[in-house]
Amino acid sequence: MMRKSKTNTMTIKLFCLFAVATLGFAAFFFYNSVTQTDARTLSQVEREMADLESRIAHYEQSVLNLQSQSATLNSEISRLRTEESAFQAMIDLNQMKYDNLVAEITANEIRIQNNRDALGLVLADRHLARQTTLIERIAGSRSFSDFVDTEARATAASDSLVDTVREIQYLTTVLEGQREEAEHLIEQQTAQRNLLAANRAEHQTLLAQTQGEEAAFQRLRQGADVERERLQEEMRILMQSVAGVPDGNLAGFAFRNHTGEQGCRNYPASMAGLFNTRFGCNYRLDAGIDLWALFNRQCVSYTAWRVHQNGQHITSFGGQGHARQWPETSLAMGAVVNHTPAVGAIAVVRSGAFATFGHTMYVEAILDDGWVRVSQFNWDWTGQYSRMDIRADSVLYIHFRAR
Repeated sequence: MMRKSKTNTMTIKLFCLFAVATLGFAAFFFYNSVTQTDARTLSQVEREMADLESRIAHYEQSVLNLQSQSATLNSEISRLRTEESAFQAMIDLNQMKYDNLVAEITANEIRIQNNRDALGLVLADRHLARQTTLIERIAGSRSFSDFVDTEARATAASDSLVDTVREIQYLTTVLEGQREEAEHLIEQQTAQRNLLAANRAEHQTLLAQTQGEEAAFQRLRQGADVERERLQEEMRILMQSVAGVPDGNLAGFAFRNHTGEQGCRNYPASMAGLFNTRFGCNYRLDAGIDLWALFNRQCVSYTAWRVHQNGQHITSFGGQGHARQWPETSLAMGAVVNHTPAVGAIAVVRSGAFATFGHTMYVEAILDDGWVRVSQFNWDWTGQYSRMDIRADSVLYIHFRAR
């Protein structure tokens, strides 16, 4: 019985050791499988995000181009409307002149008729007078002198009326020429105005089409923003599941000794007293922008603040502040970018899982084993402070110059 008991005990011990080893191997295999699956999934999300960012950039550029076209069309429509108004003013002025000429011609025609009637009466009187003999007309006058004066006045009146009629006829002919010229000018100006109006209508049609295309791209842009938020949330969850562990490797970016999220630490709760912007750690992630046009509680806002606190020269990123953009953007600020780590430098990773947005960290210390110690914000997308070690040769370093 004793021998049998010892044999059973040894069997149980061996079975337990085998079970523990098997479970350990299974756990190791499972951990690595999860890590590989997460990395693969994260890579897929990263590719989708990169494609989406490319489409968003296309939408934004299309909107800018269409807005430029709209501005050009609006300017051209305004110019055509101004010219059209100028031609209409000239048409109105010439129409007024035309109407005055027509009125003056009509008045002259009445004057001609009146003078003709008067001339007719004079000629009729003279005809009646001539029905009597010269002796009878002389005898009917008070004196010979009176007879001469009467005959002279009748002749003068007749001649004057003839001259007046001729003068009015000449003036009427001149006015008729001016009227025809004004009428022709009005026709020309009306044709030019109508051409301008047609061009303006065509431009307005193009403007409506352009604005419709712009609205369509704006809707695409808005839809892409919704998709971006969904992908960001998916990426945040994946990053928390992968980057939230103490040690790991994200597509070639190795880290260790991650402290876990530690709140705000020395990152200011509010920047109102420093930079005339209230947004800081008292506000939720991405609630507003800081002095450098970076969203609060992001990795870039924290590292920009640390650079500023160190008395180094850093200016607004003006919309080019994604972590992956820092190496190029910082060159314009006089910074040096290389692969040499240094305390106070900014470490930037922008490959693998960080290809779309990148990640910036502040170098706190250089370790002896090829690693550097960094501090950071928003490592696992929670908008908090943490520290960890990273491989020194896996990142770029930005060395900002002193102010």
